[in-house]
Amino acid sequence: MGLIEENVKNLPNVCGVYSVAGNTDLVLIARFRDSDELNDLIKKILKMKNVLRTEPLIALDTYNEDFRAIV
Repeated sequence: MGLIEENVKNLPNVCGVYSVAGNTDLVLIARFRDSDELNDLIKKILKMKNVLRTEPLIALDTYNEDFRAIV
């Protein structure tokens, strides 16, 4: 695990950190009570060494969500 992964995994509101293939290196899943919490997290991440940019995506509706492990 790299330094950025170590730094973001314990930030407030972060529920998951995933290494992904493609143009993006990491995907974070986070939950917020309001836009101020989202803004705070983005600012913290952008201050981290080797972070070039963030691309927040906001879910407007949830049609299915099940994080149980598949065994």
